[in-house]
Amino acid sequence: MKQANMGKQKPPLEETISSNVDESKNKGFNVDFLADKIITFGELFDNIKLYEYQREVASYIVKDILYNRGSVFTVEIARQAGKTEVLALIIKAMAILLPRLAEVFPNELGHYRRGFKAGIFAPQKELSRTMYGRVLDRLDSEDAKPFLFDPSINTDLKSRNPIKLSNGSLIQGHSLLAKNLVSFTYDFIVIDEAQAIPDDDFVTEHVYPMGSATNASIVLVGVAGDQEGLFSYNIATNQDRESEFEKYHFEYDYKHVQQFNTRYEKFVEKRRDDVKRGVMN
Repeated sequence: MKQANMGKQKPPLEETISSNVDESKNKGFNVDFLADKIITFGELFDNIKLYEYQREVASYIVKDILYNRGSVFTVEIARQAGKTEVLALIIKAMAILLPRLAEVFPNELGHYRRGFKAGIFAPQKELSRTMYGRVLDRLDSEDAKPFLFDPSINTDLKSRNPIKLSNGSLIQGHSLLAKNLVSFTYDFIVIDEAQAIPDDDFVTEHVYPMGSATNASIVLVGVAGDQEGLFSYNIATNQDRESEFEKYHFEYDYKHVQQFNTRYEKFVEKRRDDVKRGVMN
């Protein structure tokens, strides 16, 4: 679900991390600071404001990538509540900013100096194209140019399929049904519609290794369901390993989402009324 538009405005690039390198240097490798700036850049780039629950997801994932912890996250959010939006935002922001940040922090982020590589996987090619399309549409828009062409970023969209930026970043979409799933090396792996994947062995044997050389962070995204498989197994594992300071599973049902989005609440109420009328008829 696309968030409310922030209105046409000239991007306040002076407030973004890309044009505030001096502050970044002065703070040192402060991951909390960097993660906040990266997410804020993503909001400005997409001209949206994330909901509180989306920003929580983004914060944990971005910090994991910056620390290179290689965690496996599970994200279970009601349909049309913004899970695709937040992950597409993360991918774009990291692809644009990490090669630049690698110059500022060569010891901690030097491995991104040649680009940030992200792979989007789904049970079918059409499903992976949903998130992929969100990433491409924005990068290929006129509104993106003031950010990409800013002297402190200075990058450009070089290819659309796969998505390649002139800073070396790469984003590709894959179908898990492909007969020949070509192996790539990724820094970040997203598996969309994970609840529809019954065979966890295939993913762990063929997809996860694409992040082994980089200790990639992995996110499994899906909705609630009764089918056992990759998603449910990882949710159970993540819930068991969580602590007061660590979180790996994010779950927001429609009741949680409608607290932040009144239009979503109206939609849910309408669907309830439709169901009641159907039962009565």
